Amino acid sequence: VTPFATRVPVMNKARLQALAGPREALTKQLIREIFGVDVLRLRHPTEDRELTVFEVPNRASSDLTKEQHP
Repeated sequence: VTPFATRVPVMNKARLQALAGPREALTKQLIREIFGVDVLRLRHPTEDRELTVFEVPNRASSDLTKEQHP
């Protein structure tokens, strides 16, 4: 997100929960509370930057697979 946005809004039920830089807006606690997923922050393997990964539970990813391949 960081290379593409200087500010990120986080919405929940049509209400603004955060509006800040990506790292400040996409906190682990806020994302877990709103979306029920964990956030991992990893170093990019070849560039000097951080990657933000949203860890979706296996249950949700298997549901997505079923929708794509009935």
